[in-house]
Amino acid sequence: MDWTKSNESTKQNQDIAGIPCTSLMWGFKRSFVNYIEGMSDGQVHLTDGASRHGAGFVFPFGYRQGSSLMFQGSVQFTGHFGMLNLNVEGLRLSQAGDRVSILIADEEVDGGQLMLASGTLNPASAVIESVRLSREGADLFFENYKPGEPLEDIQLCN
Repeated sequence: MDWTKSNESTKQNQDIAGIPCTSLMWGFKRSFVNYIEGMSDGQVHLTDGASRHGAGFVFPFGYRQGSSLMFQGSVQFTGHFGMLNLNVEGLRLSQAGDRVSILIADEEVDGGQLMLASGTLNPASAVIESVRLSREGADLFFENYKPGEPLEDIQLCN
């Protein structure tokens, strides 16, 4: 499975290993989601086409550009009376070999994208496995989760 074969930009669904890629599903960090939903004021807001399927959040496929797949939708986690506000949007997967970087939009960083995590692509199952929080991603949690912290696997091509 290698979506980097073509450098053209397309808004059509991307085929990965013959599977039409219409979305990705990611549970993010299950303990974090449970923590948010257990707070008296904790909320999970889904916008711009993001939806929920069981324990996972579904992001619709947007387009491919070079070695990146872009996904639509936003999942915003809020709580602690406004002190906690984490927005997962502008989700981009960038592939280099079997490694996949998971980036999100962040206006605070150069280039407007923050590398949240990375994982290893399993082409047989269309799953990004062994997803680990990056140093930059850990900063979003004020280091309550450390770099290298495991996140949920990402299922491609739902």
